Amino acid sequence: MGGMGPGDSGIYSVSSLTAVIASLLDDNRIKNVWVEGGEVTNYIHHRSGHRYFSLSEDPGTRPSVIRCAMWKSYGSELTFTPVNGMRVRVYGSVDLYEPGGEYKFIAREMEETGRGEIYQLINQWKQLLEEEGHFALSKKQPLPCYPQVVGVVTAETGAARRDIEQVIARRFPVTLLLSPCSVQGARVRTSDC
Repeated sequence: MGGMGPGDSGIYSVSSLTAVIASLLDDNRIKNVWVEGGEVTNYIHHRSGHRYFSLSEDPGTRPSVIRCAMWKSYGSELTFTPVNGMRVRVYGSVDLYEPGGEYKFIAREMEETGRGEIYQLINQWKQLLEEEGHFALSKKQPLPCYPQVVGVVTAETGAARRDIEQVIARRFPVTLLLSPCSVQGARVRTSDC
């Protein structure tokens, strides 16, 4: 921070910095704009009627992602059902949820512009699995009433693992199968898990 003291104007509380960010996001350059070229990912149509999704661009090694929300009143106007992998164009504004410190693109309109790479990959995998007979009714088995083994992917040591072990031991004792991975820090990579 180079020579700034506690009373200097370069030091913010978390809430005051978030308020500054919110005022910067109020700039008209990112209000009432179209965003194009993204693929829908992580799509959820919540029971409240709101829709939450991400727009992902270039599903290669370093995709750009924007988290989005479409409130019920806007979503009810859609003439199609968005699906993961669908290429869309959305109209709306960037907004900040100050208590959570997260920005989202609030979509008011959405148009389908095609099928993206993610959608095509999902369909290729589905077709391959179908050809191999994995979706055949004869292979389906009823789910057991209670699981016998539960797999957990988390750090080998830490509070999350202890919490999971304690809750499962209290509610319904089962065998836990741990697959340890890094969950925070410089070594975390998606390939770790």
